[in-house]
Amino acid sequence: MADPLKIAGGAKAFASPVEESERSFALGQVRTSMRLHGTNRVMLMIHSDCGAYGGLPAFGGNKEREAANHESELRNAAEFLKSSISAIEVECYYLKFNGVWAFEEATFTPSRNPAAQGERRRRRINGLLARTKRKAGKKIPIVARRAPLEPAMR
Repeated sequence: MADPLKIAGGAKAFASPVEESERSFALGQVRTSMRLHGTNRVMLMIHSDCGAYGGLPAFGGNKEREAANHESELRNAAEFLKSSISAIEVECYYLKFNGVWAFEEATFTPSRNPAAQGERRRRRINGLLARTKRKAGKKIPIVARRAPLEPAMR
């Protein structure tokens, strides 16, 4: 069971939060997920050109400098989590916009049912919605795996 916790800046909340309350809130959410669902793994992520870090311009447009910073931030966040919750397994991912996810084990096809007009406007969707071939109420299969080009940091 998983409780996705999505925070602007990703792992920054644990590594170098603007306010200590951000770190406390995020840590509390992890502990709550562990207590309620038996969560034993946290996946920390930071993506390239992240606005919480000032984007690529904050690194002078240097992608290597940005990557080095984000690697350091991920390591600091993982260290903080492991020192705060010894029973947690932490995986770190740096997501680049030129491709990180390898999709497998699921086939996505366009829905045969066109979206309602209001839904299309609200979500800014053109054309048909995408969905899996699974029935409602069934668990959706895992579709994302680690990036094959760059190893995950631990």
